[in-house]
Amino acid sequence: MVEQDAGFKIRRYRSQSLRLLNSAFTEMRSGRWMRSEDLLWGSLTQAVKGVALSRGDVIEGDEPVRAYAARLGQECQDR
Repeated sequence: MVEQDAGFKIRRYRSQSLRLLNSAFTEMRSGRWMRSEDLLWGSLTQAVKGVALSRGDVIEGDEPVRAYAARLGQECQDR
């Protein structure tokens, strides 16, 4: 049951991330840069939470998301 819940949450994070990313691109095309920045951050946050959960980690809040994203970048030898 726990694996099913995690799988559902991972799919939900992915779906939300892609929806927010699409909305960010729409806002960029309209020249609404501040709004697109917020949407991009939301998309990244959802994506990072999904990756974390797929690895068995649960993260909440902006700072833990930033730290986890930085750690992922180091693991992948990316910035």
